[in-house]
Amino acid sequence: MPRRRKPYYWSADASEAALQHALANVARGAGGEWLDAMYVVVVKVARTCYVFTSDDVWWTAERLNLEMPPDLRALGPVMQRCAHERLIQRDWTTEKTIRENNHRRDLNAWQSLICRSATAA
Repeated sequence: MPRRRKPYYWSADASEAALQHALANVARGAGGEWLDAMYVVVVKVARTCYVFTSDDVWWTAERLNLEMPPDLRALGPVMQRCAHERLIQRDWTTEKTIRENNHRRDLNAWQSLICRSATAA
């Protein structure tokens, strides 16, 4: 007997609600102090790099000796906050990660809307 596939249901509202729920969960796990510290790091990177990825943010955070959260997806809410505040926007390009534990996967590139560097472009 052929196996029946379950129908797929598509809902932008349900998808957005699931996204917001997931972002809230990872943000809660990281803690407010860490989120605020990483916000400062993203702003710092955005002021000096016209286009950057999360690798640039993690590298800067590491150089500043910031502790990593248990779930690295916690950077997502920080990036979304910066985008919402019109500090950065998606560049719609990708770059391969250089972080060993990410196995050269594609990362979204972000465009800074506050870059001050004359040589950044």
